[in-house]
Amino acid sequence: MKFFGGIKSVGTWVGIVRNLGWLAMVVAGAIYVGAKYAGSNESVPSSVSSIALGLVAFGAGLLVGTLTMQRRMSKTAEYSWESAEYLYEFDPADILRHRQTVRITIRANKHNVEMFKNRYRWTGVGDITRPAVRSPGHTLMTEISRDRSWREYYVVFDRPLRKGAKTEIEIFQELNDVGRTFEPMLAKIIVEPIGSLKLRVIFPQAMRPAEARAIEFIRSRGGGTEWEIADEWPVPIDSNTGEAVYEMKRPKIGARYQVVWDGANYPR
Repeated sequence: MKFFGGIKSVGTWVGIVRNLGWLAMVVAGAIYVGAKYAGSNESVPSSVSSIALGLVAFGAGLLVGTLTMQRRMSKTAEYSWESAEYLYEFDPADILRHRQTVRITIRANKHNVEMFKNRYRWTGVGDITRPAVRSPGHTLMTEISRDRSWREYYVVFDRPLRKGAKTEIEIFQELNDVGRTFEPMLAKIIVEPIGSLKLRVIFPQAMRPAEARAIEFIRSRGGGTEWEIADEWPVPIDSNTGEAVYEMKRPKIGARYQVVWDGANYPR
């Protein structure tokens, strides 16, 4: 099961472009120093100087551009995520029936913030109820299916938030995996800065694994779309409640955090 609350971050691309800018600067310096060393006391050829200066200008342009983009992104963000908690449960009487409760606290960065937007993806196949907004003063405006997997929903506030004000949004959904395609994981991609993230999974006795694992993924260093494991560690499962909890402070933007477990006891 994959239940994501976001997509690949624009901040990731900004980081890649910024790294290219620094790389261009380093290459320019290496070319100039190499030419200077090779020519000993002779002056550096004008063609080499032109190439080095061109790379410096290119790299500086990329660095200035990414800095400008980051400033614009920070200025245009209407709100910040203070915390996010994802709770995933299974019906003990019918393991194919799942429930998810999401609690997200946001802080307004501007006056008159009127709406919250989020995305998710589920790997099960079957019935998915529309997100039910349980928090008072909030109303689901709409849910949109962007493609075959990602869904996007909007929550409207009855009273707009003033700058600095906080509110907690609670979303509840029921899911029925009639296709039995559910993958044994709960995941969150960090699209925007979050103060703290908590992933909770409660297993019924009939499908309780011996252990769960927490994994932090980052994008491939080659700039592709593949994920690489940055860190991994075991997550204990409470013997009484069957709950596994993965919590972290200030997760990295562009990274993916997930709880995974052995799905051998899940009906296929």
